[in-house]
Amino acid sequence: MEGSSRLFGLLVALVVLAACDGGDAAAPSPSGPTETVDRRRVEIYSTLIRQLVELRDVPIYVRSRLCENANDLGAPEGCTDRLTSEEQGAIAAALEGQHHIVFVSDLDQLESDLPASGGTDLTHEVVLLGPIEGDGDTVEVPGSHVCGGLCGGGSVWVLVRADRVWEVEGPAPGEGIWVA
Repeated sequence: MEGSSRLFGLLVALVVLAACDGGDAAAPSPSGPTETVDRRRVEIYSTLIRQLVELRDVPIYVRSRLCENANDLGAPEGCTDRLTSEEQGAIAAALEGQHHIVFVSDLDQLESDLPASGGTDLTHEVVLLGPIEGDGDTVEVPGSHVCGGLCGGGSVWVLVRADRVWEVEGPAPGEGIWVA
């Protein structure tokens, strides 16, 4: 009996080790995420979302797919990256208390989920983000927002890290800002 108990304990230990070592690093485990969050990305995207959104008391829908043309609201192009579920959670936590953030993979998903606007009432805001270009303390990120279909704006934004905090400096050289 003692030998089978040891064998059972050894098998359990091997199964636990195999589960910890051989699983998909991007998939969360039942006890918590196994993927580390890229704090730099979270800080940059949180800063840009905070800059883009105008409304405070409506849900902010953020497309989790990161598309190169996120600054112009056209059909998504160059969507080779996306925010991970861990990054989405960290961004929502960073903006908690300021905004209610809802992540969606596609804007088509929103049509059935959005509340009816009832005329000119602003019931939501949509944010589109693009991939971060640059590795240093100055980066460029395409981004835009639409508020309830009544207003919006976008550009390729320059973000600069100063005193350990990211700030939006303005549009990238040669880029204008569209405003509706």
